[in-house]
Amino acid sequence: MIMADEGRFPWRRLLLSLLGALLVSLAGFITHLADVEDPSPLHVAIESVALPFVRLVHFIGAMSRGSVVWLAVLSSVLLWWVVLFCLLTRRARKGNANRAA
Repeated sequence: MIMADEGRFPWRRLLLSLLGALLVSLAGFITHLADVEDPSPLHVAIESVALPFVRLVHFIGAMSRGSVVWLAVLSSVLLWWVVLFCLLTRRARKGNANRAA
């Protein structure tokens, strides 16, 4: 997304949002690996927020197929990347509007 007031591609926001998405998914993946046998409600909550598509695949019952799980992890990372990029872009636009006013 090229913003009109910047005139260049927001590489820093893009990279920061990717790093944030990877950290969120890493937390979810560690939670997923920590207690696979009998997850507590806290484990399920963290995993559901951090890796929403992995929990969905788990509920469907396709957990035995590894490629489906990795596709769900990738989809979750992409989802968080988009969310964080949008939040950082919104924050930057508000900062630019406050500076202009």
